[in-house]
Amino acid sequence: MTLEAPGVTFTELAGGSHPITATGTSTAAFLVSKIDSADKHKQLQLLSYNSTTSEANSLTDAEKAAVKGFFDNGGSNCYLVKDIDTLKNLPVQIVASPSSKIAMLADLAKHCADMGDRMLIISTDDEKKPENLMQLRNNITSVGSNKYVAFYFPWVRPAGSASAVSPVGHVAGAWARVDGERGVHKAPANVSLDGVTDVSVSLAPGDVGTWNEQNVNCLRVVPGRGVVVWGARTAEKGEPDWTFLNVRRLVSFLESSIKESIQWAMFEPNDERLWSSLRRDIGAFLTAQWRHGALKGSTAAEAFYVQCDEKTQQQAQAGTVLCNIGIAPVKPAEFVKISIQQLTS
Repeated sequence: MTLEAPGVTFTELAGGSHPITATGTSTAAFLVSKIDSADKHKQLQLLSYNSTTSEANSLTDAEKAAVKGFFDNGGSNCYLVKDIDTLKNLPVQIVASPSSKIAMLADLAKHCADMGDRMLIISTDDEKKPENLMQLRNNITSVGSNKYVAFYFPWVRPAGSASAVSPVGHVAGAWARVDGERGVHKAPANVSLDGVTDVSVSLAPGDVGTWNEQNVNCLRVVPGRGVVVWGARTAEKGEPDWTFLNVRRLVSFLESSIKESIQWAMFEPNDERLWSSLRRDIGAFLTAQWRHGALKGSTAAEAFYVQCDEKTQQQAQAGTVLCNIGIAPVKPAEFVKISIQQLTS
C-alpha cells in the first residue's frame, strides 16, 4: 500500500477468531415405502407439499398426510427416504415414519442414538387402542435409545376427513415452527396443531397424567384452541437430565454447531494459543445462546463454562485437544402451581 498524502488510512486484516455457526434444527426426514412410480428416487427433498403431487406420486395416504401435516404446521424443508442407509447421509434433525412397523422403528431409534443429532417422533399404529402404544413403547425403548425418541398419543383427524391419521408429521411441523419462532430450547408444547379438528381418543385430565408418567406426550382438544400438544418429554425415564425433549434437542444442536465450526483446529499446534482460541470461540457462541434464553443463569458464568487449558490437556491422550463444556439448559415449567388466599377484612 503506497501512501501519497498525510492522513489516516485503514488496512483490513483477517481476524484470528473463528465464529461458530449455528446448525439447523428443523429439517425433517420421513421414511416412506416408495417415493415415485418409476422407483428412481432413494431420497427426495421437498420444500412444499405441492411437490408431492408431481415428484412424490407414490406415497401412501398415511405418508401424504404426514408430509402435509408437516408443512401445514410450520415445516419448510424435509426429505423423503426409503431406507436408513440413505438417512445417514442427510442433514436432518427430526425423523418420523407414519407407517413403519415395530422392527423398523426400533432401527430408526437406534439410528438417531448413533447419529446423536436427531430425534425420532413415534405414535401408535392403531389410533383407538392405547395399549398398543405401550407395547410399541416397550419394544422401542428396549434398544437403549430412549432419550432420542418422543412418543405422542392419540391420532388426529384432519379437517374435512372422517378418518384419523398418525400425528407424527403435524408434530414435526410444530417442532419446526417453535424452533423458528422461539428457538430449539423452547419446549414444543402448549401449541396448537393446524389442519386438524379433533383427536381419535378424548383424554380426561387423569388420562393425561397417566400418560405423562409414562413419558408419552398427549394431544388434547382445548376449547377455543383446537388440538393442542400437551407434553414435551422424551421416552427416557431413567436419566432425569434427558427427560425433556427440548433439552435433548438443544444439546444436540450445540454439539453439532461446535463440532462443525472447529474443524479448523485440526493439526494446529497444540498449545495455549489453540486452547485460548477454542475457549474464546466456544464461549462467544454459548454467550449468544444464553442471551437468546437457551441457558439459565443471571450471568454467562452461571449459564456455562468452557475449560480448555494445560490442566485439561493432562487428561487427554497424546495428539488430542480436550475441551470440557458445561451448560445449564432451561427446562420447561411442566407444572404451574398457584396458591390463592382469601383475606378477611
